[in-house]
Amino acid sequence: MNGSRCWSRFHPYQSVSFCQSFLKQCYGKKKLAEPMTNSYKNGYPLCYYLEHAKQYYSQADCAPDEIKPVLLFYGMVQLFKACLLTVDPDYPEKTHVLAHGVSSRKRKKQSYGFLDDSVKIQKLGLFPHIAEQLFHMKPLEGQKVTMGALLKKIPELHSLFERLTDAGTHRRLNPASDGTYAISSLILDDLHVTGRRFGQFLKSYGGFIQENKAHDQIVVTFKDEPDPFYSPFFHFDVTGDLYLPRQKECEDLTLTEPLVHYLILYNLSMISRYETEWWYDLHFQRVSTDLSFIKSFLEVTSIKVPYLVGHYLQTMER
Repeated sequence: MNGSRCWSRFHPYQSVSFCQSFLKQCYGKKKLAEPMTNSYKNGYPLCYYLEHAKQYYSQADCAPDEIKPVLLFYGMVQLFKACLLTVDPDYPEKTHVLAHGVSSRKRKKQSYGFLDDSVKIQKLGLFPHIAEQLFHMKPLEGQKVTMGALLKKIPELHSLFERLTDAGTHRRLNPASDGTYAISSLILDDLHVTGRRFGQFLKSYGGFIQENKAHDQIVVTFKDEPDPFYSPFFHFDVTGDLYLPRQKECEDLTLTEPLVHYLILYNLSMISRYETEWWYDLHFQRVSTDLSFIKSFLEVTSIKVPYLVGHYLQTMER
């Protein structure tokens, strides 16, 4: 899916009356107070958040890579603000939700590697507010996660990891029939689990109702299909293909893909703004694989976040 197709999903939201009707429906489903008043109040902000996001992404498309993370981060923030309005009619009710809600550690001048870098989630700010309001996650204050662990959650980067590290990150679930998929039984070796344990593990994440093994394939059937926006373990690419990660969660933190993009883009935007010397050394000296991962991620996120948010909004319309 290209960028223009991603943004075509947002065309109805250029109408304020459509935004108001959409929000009224969202608030009514959730039985929130005063759906008529709040939907009328938030129609313009929803329309403007989405339009402002598109402007950031449009500028990022033609901007040099050195400043692209800043534009993509703030474009993504506008998209997430639009999502918040569908569940939190009073957003932003308090000033603390305007902060980023994440902190990055000070760069080390020697032997610094981007994939080993980490960010720390704070108690207050936009990130924890998104995690709570959109994904119903428990407080994440103090949790740390590395860039390498986050990048491995994005299925579009599987082939790059395979080429640069000789270790892929995902295995594809091949559709066999309605709601039924087949995955290589090598996933058991990847995760170091038995078939029985694997079945239990999958059920805890996505509601599988059976698993069978035949011809080196594990066949699984969904009770409810995973959702690209919400699923913390089943990962989708922008074509709709479904994947399972080949590693167990190596961090004590299970994140959905929208939150993954937030944390990576936050860190890259901070590096771009405040670690100028290291940032330009990276682009001109090219002595590590960091630039390959960063450039590939920027290409993916410029399409993936609008794709995920567009999917979320369309789902909320139903």
